[in-house]
Amino acid sequence: PTTLRKRGILPIKAISKFFRRDEFKAKTEKYIFSSAEIEAIKDEIERELQVTRINGWSSRIAILLALETGCRPQEIQMLKWSQIVNDGNYKVFRINDSWNGKEKQPNGHLKSRVPGDFRLTLPLSEPLLQLLKVFQHRQKDFLWEHDLSNYNDLIVLNITDYNSCSLGYPISQRSMNEMLKKICEKVGVENGNLGVSMYTCRHTCATKLGNTPGMSYPWAASRLGHSVKTFMRTY
Repeated sequence: PTTLRKRGILPIKAISKFFRRDEFKAKTEKYIFSSAEIEAIKDEIERELQVTRINGWSSRIAILLALETGCRPQEIQMLKWSQIVNDGNYKVFRINDSWNGKEKQPNGHLKSRVPGDFRLTLPLSEPLLQLLKVFQHRQKDFLWEHDLSNYNDLIVLNITDYNSCSLGYPISQRSMNEMLKKICEKVGVENGNLGVSMYTCRHTCATKLGNTPGMSYPWAASRLGHSVKTFMRTY
């Protein structure tokens, strides 16, 4: 449609009868991690955590959370320890907020939702839950030793920069993206000329769910914070 319209063959109003405006241009291709790459990333993070001081854990923990929950990076930044809840036989996050990096404050709501509305995430694996317990304990010890607090109860609180920590800020999206890119290079992720960011984790989760036989699309869409229509069209 775009080419024909530029040549003057099809008027915009006529095209609109058959196509949505978001279909006038080809969709941008996004990289999706393979199952082997996901395991390699997780293994590398586990190895690095064994030799990294606790104030260097947050960005790596954020990547693991993104790979399992498919949350948006702004949602990862606002995940709280108290939001880990039971969902049948599984543990999930019950989230209701996201972080505004430009304003350096919570948005007060999730994307496309009213303030106070919440959603449940995808289930957390037992290995990640055990790692989170270790991180929570060591984070508390670190804060106590340095006379700092976590009054926002954030999991990925920025404990690398003491000033940001004292202000209750989470780690930045930039630091999460840079860490992910570094790890991807180490494990040989073959993304070619396609970019890799925290959103790659989200797209990977959603794509795998969308291609799982017998998957309930309304359930998957709800857990990722999408409408069923958007989930089906995108993934």
